[in-house]
Amino acid sequence: MRHSLGNCLAHFVFFCLILLLLNAFAFTPKAFAAACPTDGTPVEVHLTMKQAPAQQDRQLGIRELQALSQSKDNTLGETLDREHVPLGITQTKATFTSNIRVKTITFPDKTVCASLASLDAIFQFADVKIHIANELPQGSCIENEVIGHENKHVAADNLLIHVWQQRLLNDLKHIANSVGVQRVESPEAAADELDKYIQPYLKKRIESLMEDRKQAQANVDTPAEYARVSASCDSIAGSIVQKAIGKKTVR
Repeated sequence: MRHSLGNCLAHFVFFCLILLLLNAFAFTPKAFAAACPTDGTPVEVHLTMKQAPAQQDRQLGIRELQALSQSKDNTLGETLDREHVPLGITQTKATFTSNIRVKTITFPDKTVCASLASLDAIFQFADVKIHIANELPQGSCIENEVIGHENKHVAADNLLIHVWQQRLLNDLKHIANSVGVQRVESPEAAADELDKYIQPYLKKRIESLMEDRKQAQANVDTPAEYARVSASCDSIAGSIVQKAIGKKTVR
């Protein structure tokens, strides 16, 4: 009889503990929060890649171009051989912007779930400017050679856009559709939270694109190309540079 009573007491205590645990969970807000449902709808992704028309500028002289080529403001400066004096420099500003649209659902227990509805992105080479040393006579043979060289930089960026257009679009689609459905603090905060989630991935892809660009631009400024420009037009570039700064090496 004592053994049976002991068993009954043990079961009773166990049952009471279960009730206490259930009661505790009942008053925990997130214990039975609604699970965010999966959303199989593909995210709409749109990508625009473009290059602004190149504008020519003749306000700077050879000394100014030389200083510009070695400054942090020169977007092509990393490709220049500092032993050469530039007769022209092409500058551009690479920009990437993205905008997302989200969809949310709020459950009776105040759980808010959000997912991407669309991702719109723009990558562009803006403010493309070809600086031509003002010591070069306008319309001259050497000026045309320098412009031709600088246009190769512009063409390299244009080719980069062509090569990366589909690749970057595929990357953006993968990133956008990998987000899935996320639990967020509120409908108002949904866009910021999802945007913060995808930005590191977007940044990594653009960094990869810019590494390709760096190599493409370096392929334009080769020693052979420097020599070709220097020797063109009866090697007049050397005398122009020597008169301007007392140094014959040009590019």
